[in-house]
Amino acid sequence: MRKENSDISLDYYETRAMADALEFARVDDVLKQGTAPLLARRASGSTLLIGWSPTLNLTPPQADPMVVVDFSFNSLQHVPDRNNVLKVRAAAGALPFDRGSFDTVFMINMLHHLAEDSTVETDRAMRLILQDTARVMKRSSKLFILEPLVSPFFEVLNRIFYFPLRLLFNARRMPMVCFYSLPNLKEALSEAGLELVYSTPIGFDAPIPISWFFPNIRMNPQWMPQKITLLEIKKKA
Repeated sequence: MRKENSDISLDYYETRAMADALEFARVDDVLKQGTAPLLARRASGSTLLIGWSPTLNLTPPQADPMVVVDFSFNSLQHVPDRNNVLKVRAAAGALPFDRGSFDTVFMINMLHHLAEDSTVETDRAMRLILQDTARVMKRSSKLFILEPLVSPFFEVLNRIFYFPLRLLFNARRMPMVCFYSLPNLKEALSEAGLELVYSTPIGFDAPIPISWFFPNIRMNPQWMPQKITLLEIKKKA
């Protein structure tokens, strides 16, 4: 069965996404300066980055090797060529690595982009990706997720209006997004055998773009329903 949003998503990331993301990166120095150093110093040993983010350009030198996975060939073309960086084209829910391969794993602004045609399919895909991520983590590994989280109330609204919003996004040949609340994400992590160590919102002192779909529209972070949050996660004992 054809999945409309998945097809549009792949087409978008192979054609328009990098231009939008690079424009977002150009205007979004606030986000980059506030998060890139915070994430880079948490990398150690064999490091996996699931989903390339040109906004942050995260390739810390102490990561050895640094494996970058993305389902878009075009996205991978923008990953810096360095001796310690390996680029792999693959889906996040079907990682081509052995069990216990990585010391550190990053997911940067990715989960809300994993939208399918329905909320049921979307939640299933998100949980599958977390389970496969847990599989490639070592027992002592850390997973760091940087994600715009929303309140449970806004999460419900997102799901109530999901179908008409998806049709609107898809009509413009843009992929739908689906936001998560911290309680829902904690439940999904637990189901995957993972445990939240801590979460902390990333504070910004200046307006930031509301989305890389609309990089020139800025808003004061305190008025945005999404709060960019860093989560540190480990495997359950």
